[in-house]
Amino acid sequence: MLARSILVLAVSAVVASAAAVVNQPEARLFGSSPAPTSPPGTA
Repeated sequence: MLARSILVLAVSAVVASAAAVVNQPEARLFGSSPAPTSPPGTA
């Protein structure tokens, strides 16, 4: 029962973080305002 709740929390956290990255990658990862140029490490 405890393992199931931990699994549900882990899956929901992964889905939430993936959705945040897809929606606003620069704003979420590099600050509130998007960078004028692409951040280092991206193509």
